[in-house]
Amino acid sequence: MTKMERYFEEDRLVLILKQVQNKNCITLTEIAEKLDVSTRTVRNDIKILNDALSDTAFIEGEQGNYKLYIVDLEGFEKKKEEIFKYNSYLDSPKKRMAYIFKKLLKSNGPYITDELAYEMNVGRSTINGDIKKLNEILGSYGLFIEGKSNSGISLSGLELNKRFFIMENLFNLIYFDENTDERIEKIVEDISKKYRFESMTQVAFKKAVVIMTDRVSDGNIIEKLPNKYYDIEKNNMFKVADETAEDIEKVFKIEVPIEERIFISIPIAGMRTPTNIEAVYQVGITEDIEKTIDKIIEQIEYELNLYLDKQNLNEEFFYHISFMVNRLKFGYLLKNPISLEIKEKYPLAYKMACIAGRIIEKEYDVEVPEDELGYITAYFGAYMLEYKTTEKYYRIALVCSTGRGTARLISTQLKRVLDKDAVLDLFADNQVTADILNKYDIIFTTLKLKYNIKTPIITVRDIFDEKEILLEIEKAKQLQKLSIPVAKTGGVSIIAALIDEYKFFLLDDEKSYMENTIDMIDSLCDDGFVDEGFGERIIKREEKSTMVFDKSIAFPHALNFSDDKIVVAIGVSEKGIKNDDGSCIKLIFLLALPENENQDDTVLVRIYDEIISIAQDENIVNEISMTKDVKTLVKNFIKLGIGSNL
Repeated sequence: MTKMERYFEEDRLVLILKQVQNKNCITLTEIAEKLDVSTRTVRNDIKILNDALSDTAFIEGEQGNYKLYIVDLEGFEKKKEEIFKYNSYLDSPKKRMAYIFKKLLKSNGPYITDELAYEMNVGRSTINGDIKKLNEILGSYGLFIEGKSNSGISLSGLELNKRFFIMENLFNLIYFDENTDERIEKIVEDISKKYRFESMTQVAFKKAVVIMTDRVSDGNIIEKLPNKYYDIEKNNMFKVADETAEDIEKVFKIEVPIEERIFISIPIAGMRTPTNIEAVYQVGITEDIEKTIDKIIEQIEYELNLYLDKQNLNEEFFYHISFMVNRLKFGYLLKNPISLEIKEKYPLAYKMACIAGRIIEKEYDVEVPEDELGYITAYFGAYMLEYKTTEKYYRIALVCSTGRGTARLISTQLKRVLDKDAVLDLFADNQVTADILNKYDIIFTTLKLKYNIKTPIITVRDIFDEKEILLEIEKAKQLQKLSIPVAKTGGVSIIAALIDEYKFFLLDDEKSYMENTIDMIDSLCDDGFVDEGFGERIIKREEKSTMVFDKSIAFPHALNFSDDKIVVAIGVSEKGIKNDDGSCIKLIFLLALPENENQDDTVLVRIYDEIISIAQDENIVNEISMTKDVKTLVKNFIKLGIGSNL
């Protein structure tokens, strides 16, 4: 979304309050970037908010992180409602621009700007400034304000585009002082109940019906649509538009032609997938959507070596893709207020969503915006989490040299972070043997154990950081699958645990990305980590689709026939090596993946998550790129907390 388009979003105070309420903590910089203002402005707005919230709540920052503290929940909700209401009616550029747009929309001829200025009680320069800003925004919809101040201005562009602009930006501002006709309310409500529309779909549908009825009543009909829109008639849900149009015709004594019926059906054809999926079973999944999803699964497997079981993909995903394609084909935008948060929290799922987006763009000749990628990310994120929960139940041993009371304290803390089905057994140090401990999946201990055992061991203190222990548990589970001792490296990074002196490389700045990659492969091949054909497979993959990710990072990967475990190597360049596409690569993560269709992908998922999280932070990339040896690399991974935010 561009800076100009934010003129029609909620006011800053409302947005800031929503940000601090939705996130546990947030920095001034994050808020400022979201609102396109300075951190100084955000500080001033927070002061205003704190005054408005009075004694019910307050926003306070500590070490750069700001949090909302609620003192009186009931009082806070009332104050919040007052702030939202006040700001929605506050005089502002967006309110003036909405007024200008409405006047030009309703006018049968050119409108003199002096008349607008008089009606709005503002100066001519203010009006001209608002018109200039409005024109910048209208341009992306194929609309524009033309004419001169003294002879009059008018709104030009297609009727359909005018309606989309209203629906996506100005509906509440244009119709806020006009109560929706009760007859329209009744028609939409009855139809929504009949077809079990959820509230969001009902609201969007009502907007379309209100706009259509208003514009047709004024004689502004859609005379002709691009051919693709007539495909909506084939949709099973088009009968909803037909029924609604017939009711509108009877009540308002107007004729609703086919183009207008298509217009009001767009929010239905492109609705959000309802929670009650049975409500849309009658729509069905078309063959082309099935084929598109097959291609998405194939491409994700090809690019990431991750296999998605189509049978396990939630059926909501199929309907989501179907409705999303309709939205994109018919120009109906769906905003996603948490797309950035989802992208940051589920980096691998976002990468998968980007692959899906490319397939959809190619198949349907549409552009998939970030808002839609955010929704796809949510589905893949849910799939990955559900996939993780299917792991086996773990048997945990806790070995303590301390007294019974302290042992119970540690046990209680551990139970809070372990899976609910995990079995935790408590032992004194003189009760255990190597044979006993090897029967467990993970061992927690307060002392150094003298036994030589294969089970992952995690040392704990009497009182520990639960988040840190949770990450250690996750790391132990993943390393156990790779037969790597959990104590091999500190921190919680899987990559750091897999790297040793044979898999760390200083890149040659004078060579290209592929030349450096081949040098790394040759060395790994000489040491027996990859087979002789591995390099050729990397070259073929790179020729088909580049494995350079996010300009400064590349992660070439291919199947490896010389090992049944994942092999990870890293190459670093402080200066950066030039690539043919103009990117400057500082880190190469080389992955050799075992040929095993039944392989547990959770380790690979964790590795991808770490790589993508590194790529998202330029400072971390630069810090790692300056590393000169493997020991320093591991220290940097620990210091930078790689893997600790996943």
